[in-house]
Amino acid sequence: MDHPSLPGVFSIFGAHDHILLHAHDGSLCLPYESESSGLASCQPESKLRCYQIDLPVSLTGMLVHDIRFVLRTLRRSPGFAAVAVLMLAVAIGGNSAIFSVVNGVLLKPLPYQEPQRLVRVFGVWPKYDNFPMSPADFLDYRARNHVFSGIALYARRDLDLATRDRPERLAGMAVSAGFFRLLGYEPMLGAAFAIDDEKRQSVAPLILSYRAWRRFFGADRGMIGQPLTLSAKPFIVTAVMPPAMQHVGGDYHSLPHGDNVDFWIPLTLEAGRVPRGSHFLNAIARLNPGVAREQAESEMNVIAAQLEQQYPDTNRDGRIKLTLLQDDIVGNAGTMLWVLLGAVGFVLLIACGNIANLLLARATTRQREVAIRSALGAGRERILRQLLTESLVIAALGGALGMAFAIWGMDAIVALGAGKLTQAVGLDARMLAFTVVVTLATGLLFGFAPALTMVRSNLTESLKEGDRRAGSGRAQKAARRPGHRRNRVGLRFARRRGTPDAQFPRSPERLAGFSSRSSSDGSRRLAVSAISEGPGRVRVL
Repeated sequence: MDHPSLPGVFSIFGAHDHILLHAHDGSLCLPYESESSGLASCQPESKLRCYQIDLPVSLTGMLVHDIRFVLRTLRRSPGFAAVAVLMLAVAIGGNSAIFSVVNGVLLKPLPYQEPQRLVRVFGVWPKYDNFPMSPADFLDYRARNHVFSGIALYARRDLDLATRDRPERLAGMAVSAGFFRLLGYEPMLGAAFAIDDEKRQSVAPLILSYRAWRRFFGADRGMIGQPLTLSAKPFIVTAVMPPAMQHVGGDYHSLPHGDNVDFWIPLTLEAGRVPRGSHFLNAIARLNPGVAREQAESEMNVIAAQLEQQYPDTNRDGRIKLTLLQDDIVGNAGTMLWVLLGAVGFVLLIACGNIANLLLARATTRQREVAIRSALGAGRERILRQLLTESLVIAALGGALGMAFAIWGMDAIVALGAGKLTQAVGLDARMLAFTVVVTLATGLLFGFAPALTMVRSNLTESLKEGDRRAGSGRAQKAARRPGHRRNRVGLRFARRRGTPDAQFPRSPERLAGFSSRSSSDGSRRLAVSAISEGPGRVRVL
């Protein structure tokens, strides 16, 4: 069927309980010939047309309709929209970027088995704190303690790999037996180091990281058991670690937490052949189940006192301090990060206040619009929902742009931050959820007060004020200007015969002059009679 094209079409404001028609450029009202409508209200006149209007009755349909109206409203106020969205983007982006650091460093558990049982083991001396451990002391602590399920040493050992183009410097770690099992990792190929590997060997075993295995050896499973020369020293590849393996960090001859390690080789720890006075190794241990850190530290200091009596020249006044691995990685940054998150949260509150003031300023120019919609049957709840939808759409646009700012901010934090505090920074589901929650809360925060102010305004005074403005000199001159066109949309609800004024129906299917029927998509369709009065002018009967 051919539909007559009209220059003026309508948008519907409201749900199933009221109707407001507004001229705009879009195709929400679908015209069709009155002869085929079968409606008593559509008389076969030359200019009479009936318009079929889909009124959304489902929550989804009403929400989509409200969002479309909000986007049209913002398009008519580009300056306000740009300022509001940009302010929110900067504030939300800053919050998301800082939260990504807080999440990665403070909230996200370390990538080790039962990380709450992992502790760093430090020596304490009268003039030194957090001192590394000597190889000989380590052997005594490992043999005598009853509070650890495992204790291990590690230190950095970088070596060169000869390639076709040029030598590659590989980041390596020398570790004691049990290092991987202590962290909760097992090789994906081959076997980890054993106690016997700590003895001097002409060809030492070597374990490759997953990254180095793929990058330098093409993920060849045949590398297990193959010889490998690094810095002119012979090794034999005995294992490949899984990709999830992360370095634990360390303060002395180590790498920051999470940095890439290309290979591991065994430390040489033979009793009687290792120094006791040289402290250059990082130590880490795993507490036995049910053993508190303080209890383990007390027992380790009993052993330290015994060593002081045995070796007074090297162990005088030496004690042991245990620090949870999480606390060692975070250090003093935890308090700083929480304060920083609070600061950017305060900036977000300031942005919400500024946008709320902008909305209150706009409310003075939109009171007549709200008054007309209310006079045509829109309830306060319906208008409030529309205004809150506008705030949420603004917040959503700001949140989307803010996510881009947050990603840029995370890159800047990683580039400028200290190593062990930036390895866990990244985009993940928790950060996305935080951004969504902040965006929704922000939209409600800055939008509720202005919306409530608008719906509680004096509607009668708003209409009178609008009439006085419409009758002002400039408006009258414009109306008298030759060729001036006004698109007038008239809407008349005729009540049914015998219905008292106090009981005038607000449901569209009870309005005289309308024909209502349900469509297959769940919407409610009404047929409205209208007369085309020429280009750009339509009158709804």
